[in-house]
This record gives sequence, C-alpha cells and structure tokens, in this order.
Amino acid sequence: MQELHLRIKALLRRYQATSKNLLTINNTILDFKNKTCKVNNELIELTVKEFSLLYKLISSPNQIFTRTQLMNEIWGYDSESYERTVDTHIKKLRTKITSKDIDIITVRGLGYKGVIL
Repeated sequence: MQELHLRIKALLRRYQATSKNLLTINNTILDFKNKTCKVNNELIELTVKEFSLLYKLISSPNQIFTRTQLMNEIWGYDSESYERTVDTHIKKLRTKITSKDIDIITVRGLGYKGVIL
C-alpha cells in the first residue's frame, strides 16, 4: 500500500495541472490561454493548430486519438483538410518539441497518443 502511495506522489510531481489553462510537466509548460509552450524556460514557436494538437494529446496522456477525432476537434467538422494533415502537424511538432518530459507516439492502425516520460 505504501508503494502505491509513493507511486501516486511521484506521478503527481511529474504531471501537475496547476490550473485549467496551464499544464506543467517537469520542465515543459503548456499555457492554453496564451497558446504558448515553454521547454526549459525557452519559448517554442508553435502555430495555433500545432499548439492545440499538442495540448490535446498531452492533457490526456496515454489516450489514443484517431486522426478523425483530432481533425474534428482541432480543425472542425466542416474542415476540407485531409486526415493526413494531422500527420504533417505531428511531424512538425516532433521536430520542434525537444522536451524529454513528453512525447507523441504513433499507434499503428489507430492514431496518436501523448505520453509523459
């Protein structure tokens, strides 16, 4: 029982949502209100879509999202963009985000998930 308690405390230290709009994971901070991402206090330049996609994946760690789900939520139901647009944005995010705290994993045949390292 004590081990479970210690594991929960460790998880809470690593993944701490300080407010509804601010997500802090060790040295990575996602500010939903201002649409900014900082890694080690360095501002990472992201487009609004890139930020929204990253925030969606990381705010629900280990949850798998299909391309269709991400397209509908980030781009909207009436978007004329192709589902592969998500792939392009994920690729750009992976090159821009060098954080050792978070990662975006491809789940083959299903979609993507954000993970906290």
